[in-house]
Amino acid sequence: AKCFLHYTVYLAKTGEEIFTTLGEDKAPVEIISEEEIAGSKGLMMGIYSMKKRERCALYVSSKYAYGEKGNFSFPSVPPNTDLVYSVLLVGFLKPKEEKPRSEMLFEERLAAAQRRREWGKEKLDASIYWEAFVYFTMGLSYLEEDMLFQLEDKDRKKADKIRHPLLLYASSSMARLKKHGRALKLALQVTFEDPSNGKAWYRVAKAYRFKGVTDSALKAIEKAKRREPDNGAIQEEYEKIKEEKAKLYLAEKTMYTGIFNKTNSKKGDAKEKKGEASDQAKSEGKDKKKKKGFTHWLRKSFGGKSSEKTAYTKFESKMNES
Repeated sequence: AKCFLHYTVYLAKTGEEIFTTLGEDKAPVEIISEEEIAGSKGLMMGIYSMKKRERCALYVSSKYAYGEKGNFSFPSVPPNTDLVYSVLLVGFLKPKEEKPRSEMLFEERLAAAQRRREWGKEKLDASIYWEAFVYFTMGLSYLEEDMLFQLEDKDRKKADKIRHPLLLYASSSMARLKKHGRALKLALQVTFEDPSNGKAWYRVAKAYRFKGVTDSALKAIEKAKRREPDNGAIQEEYEKIKEEKAKLYLAEKTMYTGIFNKTNSKKGDAKEKKGEASDQAKSEGKDKKKKKGFTHWLRKSFGGKSSEKTAYTKFESKMNES
């Protein structure tokens, strides 16, 4: 049987991870026999007893892994080392139902990719979004970049006719899982390769809206509208983006108005305090001026060259006599 799986390998003694097939946008590994992966005899024995979509941990003794010699290339495994495999069996095909990928001709690869696209759509319609994404990435793995570069234009168009929908379905799966960054990346890949694709621009716009980048979302949805002016979903998304943009504008306006009013209030308070300080200074100046004038008259009338204190004493005496 051809098995589709993800797995991670650990050293049983230390728990150190030495290999994994998991990763962003990575398709499951497709295995037919233990000869395809070095040291996988124990892994294959475990897989053959598993059910579809089952997860399990397989403890594999060194005898059924890399044995007495170990493995000194990647992954590095010391001699006589037991391993633990964490396995997810995504699915499988019956024996001889499908050739190994390495033996497939171009048309057979297209058929295999299309088959996985249909499996993914079934999962997407059933709202099983992660499994849908897995099938779409499996389909894409049959149309990898190395092969596409070698194709003539006619065959490249055939490949993209299946590949681009796979990318957009994968983007849709990620969006429903609220992984909008990955959804955006997948949709943008289609717009780079086919700028006339309205559905791709729609997916880009939707991802940007969920990320809160409304300016980019608006530009993308306008491109989608130009390419598919009668598409109701695109028009609906356009209205949502305009609404989000209006809300954002209002929120920013309210925020900046509050900051502006607060700044003006502070300026007004500072100006008022400055005015009060100025009035106080003027009042003190007048008092000083009055005091200076009285002192001058006092010394001139009663003190002559005497001190201010002596002159004031004479003034008080004069007032008492009166």
